[in-house]
Amino acid sequence: MKRGAIVTIYGSIDERVECRVMDSLGRMAKDPPKLLTLVLNSPGGFFVSSFTIQMALEDLPMPVEGLVFGQAASGCFSILQRCSWRAAMADASLTHHAPTMTGWRIDHPEYEHYSKLLRELFELELEHLSRRSGQPIKQWREWASDERRFTAEEAFGLGIIDAIYYRVPESLKENL
Repeated sequence: MKRGAIVTIYGSIDERVECRVMDSLGRMAKDPPKLLTLVLNSPGGFFVSSFTIQMALEDLPMPVEGLVFGQAASGCFSILQRCSWRAAMADASLTHHAPTMTGWRIDHPEYEHYSKLLRELFELELEHLSRRSGQPIKQWREWASDERRFTAEEAFGLGIIDAIYYRVPESLKENL
C-alpha cells in the first residue's frame, strides 16, 4: 500500500480530463494508497464527465481529500462534495448551480428522456449536499437557481467544506 497519491483536476472537465482521472483512479484501485488527494481548480465542464468522476470516487477503497486551489465551480463543486474530506485554500471560491443540457436540440428523440434523467440526478445531488452540509434541500435549490458563489469562509461556515488552508500543506508542496 502506497503512502499517498495526488490527482489534479485543472481547467475544464471534458472527456480528456475524465479519461486521465479515471485511468489514475483505476490504477490506484489495484494498489491503493492510504490517502488520495484531489487537487482541484476548475470551472466545471461536461456533466457526464464530472458525474463519472463523482461516482468513481464513491467506489474507491481509500479516503479522498479534496483541496480547492482557485475555484471549484459546477461539476468540480460536485466532485469536491463526493470527497470524504473537503478543504479549500483561503482565497478559493466555490460555485454551485443546476446542471445544463448544452448542445441538445429539443426535437432530438431522446431529449425528454435525458432531461428527466438530468432532473432526477440533480435531485439526488441536492439530497447528498443537504446530508453533507446540514443545509436544507430548499436552500440548496435556491443557491443552484442563483448560481451561488461561496468564499472559502462562507463555505466553511455553511458546512460545504470541512477546512480552510491558509498555507499549502507540506505534503503537497513538492507535487504542485
